Amino acid sequence: MASQRKQGVVLSYIFMALEIFSSIFFTPFLIRSFGQAEYGVYSLVNSVAAYLYLFDMGVGNSIVKYMAKYRVNGNAIKQGNVMFVSLLFYALMGLLMLIVGLVLKANFPIIFGVGLSDEQIEKAKIMFFITLINMAITLVSSPLNKTILAYEKFTFSKTADIIKICLRVLISIVVLKFGGRAIAILTINLLMTVLFSLLAVVYNIKYIKVKPIAKQVDLSFIKEVFSFSFIVFVQMIATQLNAMVDQVLMGIMLTSSAVIIGIYAIGAQFGTYLQSFASSVNGLLMPGVVKMVEQKESPVYIEKEMIRIGRVVFMLLSLIYCIFVVFGNDFVKLWAGEENSQAYYVGVIIMFPLVFSLSQAMGGQILWAMNRHKVQALLQIIVALSNIVLTAIMIQWNPLLGASIATAITYLVGNVGVQNIVFTKYIGISMPRFYKGLFKGILPCIFGCVLAGVAVKLLKIDGWAGLTMHCSIMAGTYMCLMFWKGMNSYEKNLVLSMLGKVKINIQRSK
Repeated sequence: MASQRKQGVVLSYIFMALEIFSSIFFTPFLIRSFGQAEYGVYSLVNSVAAYLYLFDMGVGNSIVKYMAKYRVNGNAIKQGNVMFVSLLFYALMGLLMLIVGLVLKANFPIIFGVGLSDEQIEKAKIMFFITLINMAITLVSSPLNKTILAYEKFTFSKTADIIKICLRVLISIVVLKFGGRAIAILTINLLMTVLFSLLAVVYNIKYIKVKPIAKQVDLSFIKEVFSFSFIVFVQMIATQLNAMVDQVLMGIMLTSSAVIIGIYAIGAQFGTYLQSFASSVNGLLMPGVVKMVEQKESPVYIEKEMIRIGRVVFMLLSLIYCIFVVFGNDFVKLWAGEENSQAYYVGVIIMFPLVFSLSQAMGGQILWAMNRHKVQALLQIIVALSNIVLTAIMIQWNPLLGASIATAITYLVGNVGVQNIVFTKYIGISMPRFYKGLFKGILPCIFGCVLAGVAVKLLKIDGWAGLTMHCSIMAGTYMCLMFWKGMNSYEKNLVLSMLGKVKINIQRSK
């Protein structure tokens, strides 16, 4: 399993890089092929559809937690119970999702009558229906994909993800070249989901071999699973409210909002890139975190692990953010067009709190594994509801900046401030000590990196060649400073291990 985890880490970073690179490469094709207005409608549909993922109700995380737990304990009956209960649950939720989605689709003219024209509403209904079918299939196949993760079959899981994203982008580019629009792209996404869901079925039958077992499913077990899942579900509601409320409120409250939604979606996408990185790491960490909690590791050890992982994440996110702050405006103009330049400010505002919240995301994984995330979830809901009110007020002042600032405040309060209190109380770690360890040696390197970027920008070399050179110099300066002064011995050895110079145990802190 150690080799699977190490390969999973490597493949996860490859997938993350491909996902971000393909999005950066592919999004301009979408914007220019769709036009600002249709891209705005496309983004709005995706935002509305994202709320239907709440029908997962947190059971997906429960599958990983309990399947990993019973695998460690060698309890095959309980594993079969988890598979049976989750398959039955997701079949029912998939059906319910379709019903709710069709009702929602029928009411699009009422919900978005202010923000969209009649023609845009009709296109939105078709896009939403295709997306709805895609999501229902994704939901029903979720137990199989989660079981693969629980068994730490990261090589297969991440390889499949890599192949899927490559196929989707290549086919989509061809379709766009022949005049395809948003409906065609969503249809391709649906076909990819069907294909890779079938692949997950075959892999589970042939290699995992966990069969659904309906016998001996006691009520206490079901209660335990859904008690855990309910709290995760509450957290999912908070996450979706924070992530998607801006675009939905714009579509409901602002007249002729399609173009504004499109610009905001471009800016918010940069925050999604940061979250993709953290999600790829956290998905690999969850089984290991469960094992760490089951083995009753001390709060001191857990704190050291949080600092170790957090520093690596913080180093990389800080570099990305600093480069974006200095050169992001130039990038957005070249990438998405001068008409979408305001997306730069959206990105700068939204990305700032994410750098900190994602660097301490392992704490949330630990709370899930410890089943101590109830208070955290309830506080996040309060903060998310506050975000709705704050966003509704601030988009009346300035749609783009107002929505961005409201979201940033929410992330800082909920995902940093509130999380810190919960981590201290329920995990027993010292957050001041965590941040001291997180920032040690890194902050001076960030300052030096920014100075280098500002100095290089004075050269004023335009175009993609100039931007690439500027960013490369800034990144090179940062990496040299980090290796010279910022990194500790573990992190230096980790870099050398990636270059094949030394061997290192990536499982524990030294």
